[in-house]
Amino acid sequence: MMPKKVSSKGNTTARPSPEGTEPASHKQYDIDIYRAWCKQCGLCAAFCPRGCLALNEEGAP
Repeated sequence: MMPKKVSSKGNTTARPSPEGTEPASHKQYDIDIYRAWCKQCGLCAAFCPRGCLALNEEGAP
């Protein structure tokens, strides 16, 4: 049996394009967090490359 998971959607933001180039498209990703495996250590939020994870008052994402 798989543990309960929480899903949320995040958007990436593109940096301004250099002059003469087309802007990057915005991609959408799903983030799955398995609450049963979470130790509320904050490593996921600390190392999230896009900064789209935040911790709640209890330290869980």
